[in-house]
Amino acid sequence: TWSNTKQVEINETRNYLFKKHSLRKGIEKVDCTFVSVISREFCLDRYFDCIKKLKMPRKKMHWFIYVDSKDEKMIDKIREFVEKEGKRFYSWRMFATMRSPVNDGGKEIRQRHRDNFITIIRELKSFLVKTTYFFMLEDDTIPEDENAFYKLRKNIRDGVAMVLGVEASRNETKVLGVAKLKWDNNNLLERHCLKPKRKGVEEVDGTGWYCFVGRTDAFKEEYIPDIYYDWANSDVVNCWKLRQAGWKILVNWSVWCKHIYLEDGKIKERTPDEAEERIFKLTRQNE
Repeated sequence: TWSNTKQVEINETRNYLFKKHSLRKGIEKVDCTFVSVISREFCLDRYFDCIKKLKMPRKKMHWFIYVDSKDEKMIDKIREFVEKEGKRFYSWRMFATMRSPVNDGGKEIRQRHRDNFITIIRELKSFLVKTTYFFMLEDDTIPEDENAFYKLRKNIRDGVAMVLGVEASRNETKVLGVAKLKWDNNNLLERHCLKPKRKGVEEVDGTGWYCFVGRTDAFKEEYIPDIYYDWANSDVVNCWKLRQAGWKILVNWSVWCKHIYLEDGKIKERTPDEAEERIFKLTRQNE
């Protein structure tokens, strides 16, 4: 409707929206959004400490915090941290789903992840705050290098949709999230989980959404379809769709991350060097 509105009214509306959403002058200098995805209470302190130490151009970044929980004490703890740390960023926004956790490991949790990814993509593309790039870091992922963001960001170039760090799974099957995929037409056939490396940058086909820098315009809702495979959830399917659309996905092997998890009530961590090289045959679960 702005095409039929006088310029003075456009400016007044724009200024009102910026004020309402706590946006300030100099927004044109903001080209990256930091995305925190949080659903677990046990790793919050480690995650908060990691965020404080990570080197990022905060004054030129928005910060989106997504909390998938209805635990009010946990939400209050996160909000308290965000209100302090958020002052270091250009702006921040916090979202809470107020939903119960899902631990079935099946269709319901996969659907939850898919819905969360779609919500994040929609918010990242909001005309008020849209940035060229975004940096996603999941709550149980701790980069070992404080320069992880800068190392990933420098590898983003024309034709590259995302550059990821390296993390091992936290379940009994110890493999990397980084993988090559084999497919035929519109079907995934195999997932090749690679052997850990310590240096270099390599083109890959798939990854979990845990620590990466992405190009905002490359990601689309339709790339996260309601299609599930064993050993390939929504994030891996999204990577497959990006590759089919002609985008490149890179891994920076020097950005290693610790994976924080609970085992027998104790907090533990897994590093990529514990992972094994494995090939999984993929079976399509449903549409």
